[in-house]
Amino acid sequence: MSRKLKVVKAEMTNVNYYFLGAFRLQLTVEESVGMEKEIFLYQRDPINPNTGNQVEFFVTVCSPVDMAEFPVDDPDIEKPYPYFRASVLTLDFRSSEEFEAAYDDIMERIENLVAALDRMDILEPTQTTWVGGEPENTDTGTATV
Repeated sequence: MSRKLKVVKAEMTNVNYYFLGAFRLQLTVEESVGMEKEIFLYQRDPINPNTGNQVEFFVTVCSPVDMAEFPVDDPDIEKPYPYFRASVLTLDFRSSEEFEAAYDDIMERIENLVAALDRMDILEPTQTTWVGGEPENTDTGTATV
């Protein structure tokens, strides 16, 4: 199965490079074929007892194992690690160069994720093992147990 993602890039378009010290990038996975849209891995910190705030921050683009292991939108409270997946990523950068480099890196990681999931569907037998010993053959060519 060939998986596909529709990723929409949103960015600031009216930028005064002399006065603006931040550049915002937002990537949204709007549609998917053969896989879930939530490919961005986040970590949620505990609530700060002094401020009452709870911070979530982007960690990476998911691996195939992350896609299977981590829940969507909220961490699993039964697990010791506070990770979850989301379909939207918003990041701020200090320079347009950092912005472009991060965008290129994230898109490469997304392409690698899709390719890896596709490759994982192609399995070839590499070993056969009889547990308990090999059975005896009969005249018909079938094994008896």
